[in-house]
Amino acid sequence: MGSHKIEYHCSLLHGLHARPATQLEAFCKRFSATIDWCNQRNSRRANAKSVLALLSTDTLYDDLCEITLSGKDAGPAASALLHFLRHEMTEETDAEPEPESCSIRVPRSLRATRSLLLHGTAVSPGIGRGQLVVLDTIAPPLPADLQPERLSRRQQLLQSALTRLQQQLLLQLQQAKAQTAQVLQAHLSLVGDCEFQQALQRLLPEVATVAQAILQVQQHFQTQFLASASGYLQERELDLRDVCQQLLALLYPEWAQKASLTLNTASVVLADELTPSEFLQLDQRYLQALLLTHAGQTSHTIILARAANIPVLTGLADSRVQQAAGQTVIADAELGICLLKPDAVAERYYALYAQVKQQRWQQLQQQSLLAGCSADQQRLEIAANITSVTDAQNAFQAGAEGIGLFRTEMLFMERDAPPDEEEQYQVYRAVLQAAEGKPVIIRTFDIGGDKPVDYLPFTTERNPYLGLRGVRLYPYCEALFRTQLRALLRAASDGPLKVMLPMVSQPEELLWVRQLITEEESALHAALIPHASFSLGIMLEVPAAALQVSTFCALADFFSIGSNDLTQYLLAVDRNNPRVARYYHYAHPALWLLLQQVVIQAHQHGCWIGLCGELGSDRRFLPLLLGLGLDEISLSSAQITECKTQLSQLNAGRCRQLLRQVCGCENSEQVLSLLASSQVSEPRPILSTENMILQVDWLNKEEVLKGMVDHLWLTGRTSQPLQLEETLWAREEAYSTGLGHGIAIPHAMTDAIDHPAISICRLAHPVDWGSLDGQPVDLVIMLTLSTRQGREQHLRIFSRLARRIMYDEFCQQLRTAGDEQALCALLQQELNM
Repeated sequence: MGSHKIEYHCSLLHGLHARPATQLEAFCKRFSATIDWCNQRNSRRANAKSVLALLSTDTLYDDLCEITLSGKDAGPAASALLHFLRHEMTEETDAEPEPESCSIRVPRSLRATRSLLLHGTAVSPGIGRGQLVVLDTIAPPLPADLQPERLSRRQQLLQSALTRLQQQLLLQLQQAKAQTAQVLQAHLSLVGDCEFQQALQRLLPEVATVAQAILQVQQHFQTQFLASASGYLQERELDLRDVCQQLLALLYPEWAQKASLTLNTASVVLADELTPSEFLQLDQRYLQALLLTHAGQTSHTIILARAANIPVLTGLADSRVQQAAGQTVIADAELGICLLKPDAVAERYYALYAQVKQQRWQQLQQQSLLAGCSADQQRLEIAANITSVTDAQNAFQAGAEGIGLFRTEMLFMERDAPPDEEEQYQVYRAVLQAAEGKPVIIRTFDIGGDKPVDYLPFTTERNPYLGLRGVRLYPYCEALFRTQLRALLRAASDGPLKVMLPMVSQPEELLWVRQLITEEESALHAALIPHASFSLGIMLEVPAAALQVSTFCALADFFSIGSNDLTQYLLAVDRNNPRVARYYHYAHPALWLLLQQVVIQAHQHGCWIGLCGELGSDRRFLPLLLGLGLDEISLSSAQITECKTQLSQLNAGRCRQLLRQVCGCENSEQVLSLLASSQVSEPRPILSTENMILQVDWLNKEEVLKGMVDHLWLTGRTSQPLQLEETLWAREEAYSTGLGHGIAIPHAMTDAIDHPAISICRLAHPVDWGSLDGQPVDLVIMLTLSTRQGREQHLRIFSRLARRIMYDEFCQQLRTAGDEQALCALLQQELNM
């Protein structure tokens, strides 16, 4: 028995808010000990097994908290809890970066609109157009004539409502994607919170109806949340109100109908604020955007909107917005503006914008179907990391060439008993069937140490990251491991399967597993159960194994580099400890020296080697991963298409040269500097048919410049189109580039250009350019160079062009060239390029 005390400095930047508090509550409930949380800053105490109680302590970043544990398992619980707080509890805020304080730049082709244009804060990107619908988020008052209820009836009604709401949330949770699931889980924790339910039960004898008890409890906790110094914690008041309103809706369905909103046409919804459940009730077939007068970056409603790709603008408190109810509006959460009564100029701007976006989407769709390959044809397979069958299906839809990491431990977590052989077999089989012949790497369960499960008797370890986890655990739960191996052998009949072992540090571990596989294969064969062999590999995450790759090549069929743990073990840094987090960096030269050695040795022995982990998701390091010569990298499904697109522009030879330079660096700063300054993309000719635009129907100078810049973005020559457009306009404001003869030569030298280009646009209708001779322009030659090309080349090309257009014959040839190739050839000849 006895009690134990531990101290914790809150390392959560947003404080102890709903989602980490939900994690903490779930962890504490694993132990029978009483766990008391005390915030030393304000002396507020709480039961750590209650989300609401924890939130009421107003624990902010760097607050010192004293935690007292009492009971028979207080000792082990104290050690485990301290490790959980320091290494496992996460923010999971999903917040977008704070908007910049600089004024919003409205594109030139939109500035001519006479539409009323109001500025807001974009918190979920996108553009939505529809009828403005105003949602009154002040719930109608409950009927004044509610009949008093007997105490027993009040208790019955309350318990029924709590149970039904939990069932509703669980059903939604089963169908939800990751970000939505986090929000629903937080609400589920609130509904089942012991402090919440006890507060309701205490009030029942003192009130006449259940509704009065719910509203009083809501008011009590709202007061605590709104008194917090943290805006993030203040926003959690909306979640509590949401749960209470859902309970009232279940108790009084007629009242709930008055508070609901039905959409039946493309709509932009305006509300003061919106609870998560109100958002989920809106018909997303018709919901085009949200306008909120009050909502923070970290509101759970905003997180749900991002997950659903619904544009959101906040801070629109202008009364003129509400007065536009029933009218068409455009919510632009890319620029952070809302247009009321859009006129023809605005409608055309967004119509052209939609065309460009559609072209970009088609490009990405086409790219996602292609194999991962560099510009000089070096293959690099782009696979996905998954935790479920649904993840696998989404990954292949996104263009994954395989599954690089299936974390099976998620099947074993958050349950009272492990999954049996049949359950595992069905999951593994479904993933292989979804792959349709593409390779799948399934990692055996990586539990233990920092990822305990209730049904395995773990002892508390001082440093779980270096403790009994991964393959080291399997001898202590051999029956459980054999069950997984049998399920994997059975599933291997459905497709090419690779099985990967975590935390391997010595050859004997791999030999022992191979012996178990042989025994289980024999048992399945004797029982006449269909099965097949699979490739067996190891995750390279322990430096000892990485340094001994040559030895493992004789025993392993393949390798996959686990970059997260390998980096922290190599650099001796706990990546979840904020006090040393600055030492954990993928730019450390030692990491690349080790990776280079590992890949070379694996390939010398004819072994396949890939990489999974967060390093594969950091686009800054893709050139180095390509330079290593890896066979595959694995990342989240959402990043696959962009990764393939970036890869297709890289030159593998240049990337190998960059890798050699990185391995010679002395520190991370030198590595990052090299990455920022090196030219690793495939050289692209300044003149190309892809930048010849014939017979386009743009109506004015603004549309022409924006259209030509957008075209450069679509062809991958700029990643900063708005900045490039502004640079071109700065030149136009100094003097017109309309040089006469119906020709304009806009030009810019800027870092916003990734690949220099000479673009030509022949207009279907001449436009006013403010030319020197007063004539409209029907032919535009745009010169865009990077500052790396230098001012001399810029002036040389511009002066040649300016001289050549003085000749009528040349101008006529430009206007009559039969196609893009003829036009490109003409310029190459005349400019001697």
